[in-house]
Amino acid sequence: MGEVYGEPHRAYVSEIGTLRETVEVRGMAHITGGGLVGNLPRALGGLGARLDAGSWEEPAVFGLIRSLGGIEEHEMRRVFNLGVGFCAVVPAERAEDGLDALRSTGCEAWRIGEVVTEPGVEFA
Repeated sequence: MGEVYGEPHRAYVSEIGTLRETVEVRGMAHITGGGLVGNLPRALGGLGARLDAGSWEEPAVFGLIRSLGGIEEHEMRRVFNLGVGFCAVVPAERAEDGLDALRSTGCEAWRIGEVVTEPGVEFA
C-alpha cells in the first residue's frame, strides 16, 4: 500500500531546562489532545487562566479546519492546541525574562495570559 510518516511530538525538554535555570516555574502543561481548555487547568492547582487569543500566531491549518468543518470556536479551543504546544506558568514580574530565555533557545514563545482565581480557562 503505502507509508505514513510523521514528525515526533515535540517534548520541549531543553527549552524548559533553560527556562527553569532563568525563572521560577510554578506550573507546566503540554498542550495535546484536549487543547488549552483541557490541559492548562492541571498546571494551575485549582486556579484558572484568562488567555488573550490574539497574543500568538495561530497556524493557518486551524482556520482551514474551522471553516471547512464548520466548527464553532469553543469546540476548536476544546479540541486543538491552536498553535500553543506548551504552557509554563511563571511569576508575572519575571515573564519577560522567561520569554527571553525561551527565545534564546530558538523557541517561539508568547505571553498568552494570566492566572486568575476563578477555575477554568477563559478567552478574552
